[in-house]
Amino acid sequence: MLDQAETEQSATPENAPLLGSSSTPADENATDDQNAIPGNTDVEADARVVSHPEGRPKDIFIGTWLSLVLSAVGLAGFIAAFAFLGKLTISESPNLGWWTQYSAPWFTVMSVVALTFAIFNLRLLYRKNKPMWLGPNLFVDMAIPLILVSHTKGSPAGDWAYCSPHYPKRPPSNPYEPACLDNAVTVNVLLGIAFGSTFLLAFVHLYLAIKRWIEVFRARRREGNGITRFGIPSGQLSFEFTIKFLNQDGLRAREDASRAQE
Repeated sequence: MLDQAETEQSATPENAPLLGSSSTPADENATDDQNAIPGNTDVEADARVVSHPEGRPKDIFIGTWLSLVLSAVGLAGFIAAFAFLGKLTISESPNLGWWTQYSAPWFTVMSVVALTFAIFNLRLLYRKNKPMWLGPNLFVDMAIPLILVSHTKGSPAGDWAYCSPHYPKRPPSNPYEPACLDNAVTVNVLLGIAFGSTFLLAFVHLYLAIKRWIEVFRARRREGNGITRFGIPSGQLSFEFTIKFLNQDGLRAREDASRAQE
């Protein structure tokens, strides 16, 4: 019997795990979770929340995209119209009205400014979920509507009289060209698209200016400073008052004395 027991013990492999130390990976993970410090899980959760930035402002994002599209369309319309006019001869080219000659440069410059700011704002919105600095954006958002609306005083490209040989800005010796009417239609369409897009651009930037001012007041209210903060300083407030009781006999005596003096 002893030889049989020794044989069974020798058959047992040396690297066999003991019964008391047998465990699975799931049990080890559960043990680690139980032994973990409670505060560590909260810190990790806060870190995960902080690592995800807030979403980009939806209204500002949509308005910036509209500014980009409208300014690009307006700028393309002006470039196409003046490039088309530059290829025509004097007799075939319709003359532009005074309002178009005066306003087109302003509208073109404002389109370039709006397009530039829209590109930089969208770049930061996609990368950091926030637009450019507030000061320059507010200045542009308020300047563009004022300039564009103040320079809107007439029709874009005039009427058919601009093809007349007797028009003051055209030499009387030039004969009337029927092709000028067709060219005037093309110029009217191109300038109409350009001026219409930039006119809508003014309202988009007015909307952006209002939204930015609203965000400024909301931020000041959240921070608790500025004009939205009202508070009473801490301390002790006390009032003091005294009541004097006059003797009726003495009062009558003084009244009699004053009457006697009179």
